[in-house]
Amino acid sequence: MPLRKTAKKDTDKPERSQRTRVPRNTSTKIIAALKADPDTVRVARKFGLKRVTVWHIGRAAGIRFSGRRLATDKRAKIVAALKINPSARHVARQVGGVSHATVCTIARAEGISLVKSPGRQPAIL
Repeated sequence: MPLRKTAKKDTDKPERSQRTRVPRNTSTKIIAALKADPDTVRVARKFGLKRVTVWHIGRAAGIRFSGRRLATDKRAKIVAALKINPSARHVARQVGGVSHATVCTIARAEGISLVKSPGRQPAIL
């Protein structure tokens, strides 16, 4: 089987960057929006960009993100529910769309101590 010849790359052309180019005045507006509301998804929708692009702009400006992609309003509901009922499983079922492990992580970050919900009782034979 003969070897295929590979096409030579044009070395005259500069390599194209994978990042989206955003004008400086737009970047300034994005940074101001992120300082007011650090929710990258919401800011990205506002400016018609991808979440990752907004995240890169914020990181370059020195804004630290928590890594959580949970909506801030849902997070607030979870925190409020945990203050009333400090059981991760019950709150996860009540809020919906979130696992009990995520609720545990939020409780730990907020300094809320959890109570263990009664699990299944072993069957007595």
